[in-house]
Amino acid sequence: MKSQLVVVAFFAALACTSLHAQSVDMQANIPYDFHAGDRLMPAGEYVIHERGPLVIFNHVEGKGASALLTFGASGQGPAQHARLEFSRYGSAYFVTAVWNSFTQDGRKVPQTAREKELAKRGDVPVPAAVTLASSR
Repeated sequence: MKSQLVVVAFFAALACTSLHAQSVDMQANIPYDFHAGDRLMPAGEYVIHERGPLVIFNHVEGKGASALLTFGASGQGPAQHARLEFSRYGSAYFVTAVWNSFTQDGRKVPQTAREKELAKRGDVPVPAAVTLASSR
């Protein structure tokens, strides 16, 4: 009986944590080809879905989709403008963070092997950003 109570309590706690997972939909016009994880995505209009640690990029014309597993990042101060942050190495852009305007926290994207290789060669990343239109 006690073990059943522990199992029920565990699943109840697990269910409650999923209630706090934020679901946000945003739109962006990304003017350049970019790397979302290990996928090269074409420039264009995107719908970006943030589902807790998962960020999904869907090209509105069906030209590509990518899902990224991200980790939380704390912002400084009040919520800022929703935006995608990129690191540019030469002409290659890599998504590095997603910030929505509903919270001061964002989602950081882990570096890909290619990005680490470029940094190791001594290439200095140039920051770039694209504003997001949130549609929650």
